[in-house]
Amino acid sequence: MDEQNQSRRQFPRVEIQAQVEFFVDADIVSAETIDISDGGLQITTHEPVKATLRVTENNGKIKEYQAEMIWARRSPEEKMTFGLKFIDNENRVLDIVSF
Repeated sequence: MDEQNQSRRQFPRVEIQAQVEFFVDADIVSAETIDISDGGLQITTHEPVKATLRVTENNGKIKEYQAEMIWARRSPEEKMTFGLKFIDNENRVLDIVSF
C-alpha cells in the first residue's frame, strides 16, 4: 500500500489469513435506486448493511463480531471484495490476529 493511502487510514492494517463467514441480518434494509438496466440495479442505503462475522481461529475456536459493510467491489478475476467496519471496535484487530 502506498504512503498516501496508509496516511488516510484511521487504523493500521495487518495481513491475516483466516476462515470467515458473514451473516447479513434478516432485517429489511431500506434503499433507493440510482439506476437500472437489463443486467442489474444500483442502489443506495442511508445506513451501512450490518453483518455478523464469524472468524475461525487456527485452533478451531470461533469468535463472532458485529460489523457494517462499508464498500464492495469486483476484481478483474470476478471475485467480490468487501470492506467491513467493526461496530464495537475494542481492539478487534489485536483480538483477531492474536490467535
